Amino acid sequence: MLMYSKNVPLKLTIAIFSIVLAGGCTTTSSTTGKNVDPVGVVTIYKGIPTSELVELLGEPLRVVDVDPPREGFEIWVYNSSAKNVQYKATEMEEIPFFDPITGEYRPMLEPVLTPETSTLIVETQFLVYQDTVVSWKSKGELDKTYN
Repeated sequence: MLMYSKNVPLKLTIAIFSIVLAGGCTTTSSTTGKNVDPVGVVTIYKGIPTSELVELLGEPLRVVDVDPPREGFEIWVYNSSAKNVQYKATEMEEIPFFDPITGEYRPMLEPVLTPETSTLIVETQFLVYQDTVVSWKSKGELDKTYN
């Protein structure tokens, strides 16, 4: 014989709320130039023509001369960023809790959740010689803020 508890709807509600809360994180991404799918993979290789690079990543943010200047060489600069928001327990708060066994209210600690925004900014520099990618390097900076 199956037994049903009056608490099943509450337990189900709490389970669904927990799943929604845990899955409530968002991620956004932006790239200068063409919109690039942050999940998609872009294959760039030495010797790729700059026309293909523009097709994959869009126009560069800026084009600068190499230092010291060399005939036919230039640096194409692209920036991209990605944001991620997660909820972190930053402090504990005391809340009243009714203990059904003793029939009394008593304090209980509960975490206070605060959104933490992580922003990753990546600058990629492509070394170009006569409209062909010769090499590249990337550097990134991670910034975390609590809202």
